[in-house]
Amino acid sequence: MIKRSISYLYALVVSQTARSTYLTTFGSGINAFLGFVFTIVVARSISPSDFGLFSVAINLLAVLIVFSDFGLSSSILKFLPQAIREGKKEESKKIIKVSFLISFLICGFLALTLFLFSSPLAGNIFSKKELTLPLMIVSVGLLGLPLSCLFVSILQAQQRFLFAVITDSSLMVIKVLATIILLVLGRLNLISVLIIVSLTSFSGLILGLVFIGPKILFAKVETSLVKTLLGFGIWVALARITNAISGRIDTLMLVRFVETAQVGFYAAAQRMTFIFPVLTAGMTAVLQPKYAALKTIEEAKSFTKKSVLLVGSLFGLIGGIFLIAPWLTILVYGQAYEPAIYIFRWLLLSSSFFVATTIPMIIILYYLGQSKFFTLISALQLALIFLANLVLIPKMGVIGPAISLAFSYGMIFLISSLFVYQKFRQQK
Repeated sequence: MIKRSISYLYALVVSQTARSTYLTTFGSGINAFLGFVFTIVVARSISPSDFGLFSVAINLLAVLIVFSDFGLSSSILKFLPQAIREGKKEESKKIIKVSFLISFLICGFLALTLFLFSSPLAGNIFSKKELTLPLMIVSVGLLGLPLSCLFVSILQAQQRFLFAVITDSSLMVIKVLATIILLVLGRLNLISVLIIVSLTSFSGLILGLVFIGPKILFAKVETSLVKTLLGFGIWVALARITNAISGRIDTLMLVRFVETAQVGFYAAAQRMTFIFPVLTAGMTAVLQPKYAALKTIEEAKSFTKKSVLLVGSLFGLIGGIFLIAPWLTILVYGQAYEPAIYIFRWLLLSSSFFVATTIPMIIILYYLGQSKFFTLISALQLALIFLANLVLIPKMGVIGPAISLAFSYGMIFLISSLFVYQKFRQQK
């Protein structure tokens, strides 16, 4: 029995899925580390108030990137592996080109809209007129980041994980290097760092075209593919949008109710938990196409056991960081950010529930194909966070949204797990 268990674990550790996961997780780890360095440099170089403005602009950019994707990344991960497995090379090229054209049109429209309406958005929605210029600057990033992310998804769907990691990591590597150069030159401030974020967003697009090959841009366009991709993607898009808003709405709501310095404290604590979405993204990048290719319930159950072991390893990391949170916060940001410690611990609790939902949500979307339910549960998550924030922020201030996230992610984990359990029982 022991020998069989050891053999099973060894086979799991050296399997192709595990090795691909190591690679993508390594790349995600690099991105998380560099993102952490970037955050430290920026937070220590500008005031908490400017860091609050920076965080609001970046969070809004992240939400709009999901809007511009319109679920196309998920559609690619759903349909491109199938076309490749069946040897349909021309079909694969058509899928890539149609996705690129749709994403290009959407992100161009959103970038122009954000640029033109930055002033009323800053003054009327966020009640902070000083946000106008930052929003105008990050609108440029909407032309590069969505397309860069799209090419990363294409490479993942082709299971060319090394090239996907290189393309994805290039965004962060170049951004950090440019930031450090400006720091050394004494020219790092709120505006210059936002310019860096926007201009470096095009690196992934350029590398993606190099790795995939520009020939795909000359493939024929079939209108039927538009319907297929968007038919699946529209529900995923709505889910991704609600999930993106759910993860960013705390900062976007805080800025209207509290001073920008308080937003800066919250954003600093939140940035330290971003390692978990990054690490889970590296794992899910491997798991998504694998689940999409599964055929039977036995395969799904077996693969789920392996997936739980991979994702579950993050809980130990969360617990360790929780214990050293006070020391870590002061070490990273300095004594000025001491108010962020208590916020950080609440956000770590919410992160544990966020990590736990990873497997059931992937199963719901990629194995069960329940895109409508996936969207419904994502909308429920956003509603829970929004309503909890409305109640808790006025009463508890900056700690309110951290508690809201913990409560909402916990409820979503419970609901999604019960749904998957019921579906697995029905397929016996």
